[in-house]
Amino acid sequence: MSTEIDKLIEILGTESGNAWLNFMDYTHEILADVIASKGKPTQETISESIIGQAGFTSWKGMVETSVSSGGLGWNISAWNQWKRAYRVVKRHPYLRDVEVTPSQINTLWNELKEEFPTDLEGFEACQLKRKADIEERQANSLANAKARISELEELVRQKDQSITLLTTTMETLKEANDSLEAKLTTSTQSITDLTSQNAVLDAKSVKQAETITDLEKQLREANSSLKSVKKDKTNAITAKDKLERDIRNFEKLPIWKRLFTKSVAKSK
Repeated sequence: MSTEIDKLIEILGTESGNAWLNFMDYTHEILADVIASKGKPTQETISESIIGQAGFTSWKGMVETSVSSGGLGWNISAWNQWKRAYRVVKRHPYLRDVEVTPSQINTLWNELKEEFPTDLEGFEACQLKRKADIEERQANSLANAKARISELEELVRQKDQSITLLTTTMETLKEANDSLEAKLTTSTQSITDLTSQNAVLDAKSVKQAETITDLEKQLREANSSLKSVKKDKTNAITAKDKLERDIRNFEKLPIWKRLFTKSVAKSK
């Protein structure tokens, strides 16, 4: 049992091109009832195989357990890849004479399926064509990449121009902003000065308004006095006119009447 497991480990460590086929041949030889069966093997079948004899309950467990613990120290995903490629090799035995990896076989099978080459000549031709197709795709990809690089370089150049223009614009705007800020500072100071001057003018206006009020009051009083003086003047003129009339009338009287009038006036 341990000899068989040791041989499996030894084959896995072999670096020759088709060592994987030796491994698959040997596993199908010693584990035909487990891994070569179409259905899921019974637990009894596993127990009677080297898997169960090594203390494992499944092929996966044996594969992924470390060598120091009695397993193969491998991984089940690689086994599944080899298993798929091995089926193709069994259908096309000529592949045993070709140094090809399980991954290459599976890739070609996934592309061609039932059109997979049936002989070595067809396989080689297919490989050449596939290689040419890959090289053409790579060349196209390279050309597209170069074209894209040119586009990106042009885009970068345009972006650089835009950045330069924006930088210049920003500098111009900064200068304009600085100028506006200076003007704003000057305007603010002017407003402050005007506010102070306005406060002084307001005080003067209040004072002038008070003076005007006083003058208007004095004017009203002067007008009132003037009216009184005019009235007195009018009365005086009237009295004067009356006195002058009386004098004229008195002078017109005969002498005896004037003497009589004076006597009467004195007696009064």
